[in-house]
Amino acid sequence: MPLGVFVTDAKGKPYYINSRGKQLLGKGLIATNDSEKTRQFYQIYLTGSEQIYPRDRDPICCALQGKNVHVDDMEIRQSDRSIPIEVWGRPIYNEQGNIAYAIAVFADISEN
Repeated sequence: MPLGVFVTDAKGKPYYINSRGKQLLGKGLIATNDSEKTRQFYQIYLTGSEQIYPRDRDPICCALQGKNVHVDDMEIRQSDRSIPIEVWGRPIYNEQGNIAYAIAVFADISEN
């Protein structure tokens, strides 16, 4: 699949990353439920800036609040390059209607 998939549990702890997600992020899972540490660990920045992506616009954080979001101003920084990405975030509900997980699906939108 050409899309990265990143899932957290209801507390924001990373739960799953598919192989494309690991490739784009350059790393596997981190054991934290601190969204700031997660964005720093994966080097998630606001495009064209030195600012870690803002929590209030983060697709996973928004999904954990029950929001469906789409952003295209995010980039992943790896040691040798920056990868602009487009991200869709959605909550995943359990049978009781509570948020059980948040999912972010992301695509490399660079002009290769």
